[in-house]
Amino acid sequence: NVIDGNLVGVDADAEPAPNGQVGILFRNGPSGNQIGALDLDGESTEFPGNYIAFQPLGVALGDFTGGNDVTYNTFGGQPGAYLPVDLGANGPTANDAGDFDEGPNRVQNTPEILATPVDGNRVTVHYRVDTAADNASYPLTVRFYGQEIEGGVIYHVPFGSATYAGPGEATATFDNPFDGPAVIVATATDADGNTGEVTQSGVAVAEAMAPDASEGVRVGPNPTAGPVQLSFVLATPAEVSVALFDVLGREVAATGGVRLGAGAHVLPLGRALPAGIYVWRLRAGPRIETGRVTVAR
Repeated sequence: NVIDGNLVGVDADAEPAPNGQVGILFRNGPSGNQIGALDLDGESTEFPGNYIAFQPLGVALGDFTGGNDVTYNTFGGQPGAYLPVDLGANGPTANDAGDFDEGPNRVQNTPEILATPVDGNRVTVHYRVDTAADNASYPLTVRFYGQEIEGGVIYHVPFGSATYAGPGEATATFDNPFDGPAVIVATATDADGNTGEVTQSGVAVAEAMAPDASEGVRVGPNPTAGPVQLSFVLATPAEVSVALFDVLGREVAATGGVRLGAGAHVLPLGRALPAGIYVWRLRAGPRIETGRVTVAR
């Protein structure tokens, strides 16, 4: 069966029309289904595949399900109030070392995004999937999504894929699809069609976020549902430290003593922070800058 081209949680004009339920739910043993578009050729550039938004869960796979390939879909919802893909319909599933666990879609581990450098109009994604060769049918298909916040809504829009031949770091290069701040996340699907969840903590597209030297420090996305990302430009090499404080003035995350060269940089800071308002402080040699960022979950 193929489920594709549907609007779920939105009306015909793509305006919110939630029903408080799971967008697409599989339970009691279905297998071998395709949810979404197989490729992006000829798909809507705005909403590829199914457009599933404003539901608590986008696609949920219950117990005794397997081989259900969640291909290209567009997801959207309130930060912290929904998951694009949920294995077990029980909230985010953490990766396990080597991917030995079993369950819906073999509880396929999610890709870890390592870096996203930009060169001109091309973005290269460095990533890895912690799945041992004996615990999945290789090769894996890794589908990449841009995670952006607009109007208080967090969107996941697919932009490309890569074949992952085996454990270890890999790279994939694409035309840069982003006009502004964005975070790259991904799913992994084994050769038997077992798709995992979407990466919980992606990495910001470095140069897409990097400000001109005159613009100081930029935080994006802001608000953020993932790690706090600070982008900045150094006119000369400097030792850089960044700290994050809660509203009571307690330091909750820090990166210190990093020697960086001249140019644009992006530093992730503070993974899995509780929702709230935080104050960041950047020191770069004699330069000190501060600002606020909101974490919404």
